[in-house]
Amino acid sequence: MANSKFQPNCGIPIDFEGFLGARWPKDVFYFSDDFIGNNSTASAELGTWLSTLVAQAATGVSVVDGTSGSQDETGGILAITTEATAGDGENLQVNGAAFQIKAGYPLYFETRINLKDVSNSKAFIGLCIPDTAILASAVDDIGFRIASDIWYFLTEHASTEKTTDIGITEADDDWIRLAFFYDGADTVIASVDANDKGEFTEICSRKLSVATDYVPDLIMMTPSIEFTSDATASAEIMWVDYVFCIQQRYHE
Repeated sequence: MANSKFQPNCGIPIDFEGFLGARWPKDVFYFSDDFIGNNSTASAELGTWLSTLVAQAATGVSVVDGTSGSQDETGGILAITTEATAGDGENLQVNGAAFQIKAGYPLYFETRINLKDVSNSKAFIGLCIPDTAILASAVDDIGFRIASDIWYFLTEHASTEKTTDIGITEADDDWIRLAFFYDGADTVIASVDANDKGEFTEICSRKLSVATDYVPDLIMMTPSIEFTSDATASAEIMWVDYVFCIQQRYHE
């Protein structure tokens, strides 16, 4: 696989020649969920996603038809619904930690999400070690987190983190896309599509060689979602259209 520069206006992992050249699955390992049906379970290692209640008895997870009256998208959409209780929510992690930031193995993660009420939501979406309380206690993770109306790009290693405001104000019930790319060498680049048009803008980067960037390298992680309510006023909802993560399978 030849080296290439990350191009932030892609919306697809164009840096993976094996993927574009139809050599998958030989060259790359690929996880994707467009949420056509509910693949979550409360039992570890059974099903695709391990589902864990956070703090209270959340209403839980369901899959809605993207062409229904409540959404104007096609395909499946994951809906995570909380009770009207602060701290109530749901944790979802793909069973089996299969991804890591490791030299020689480029990686790309992307998701499309929507919050019913941005100001009353807390969430994380990205890669994390197995942890059923990510927002409260995760120690190694990389992805995006919202708190107090602000979306951040987050890298965290051994419980020490670095956050960067991604610079967009998400409106209630508004779709955005979030992505990060590891070049297989020393750099992680985070990008966002605030207009949901598939055109990504680079917002920050991290270096594995910079200790204070706290990139969780050489640690096995898994696609992860956690969503909780930040208020007692009403039940909150996080919709996730898709999650995918792709990584080079072997180091030539």
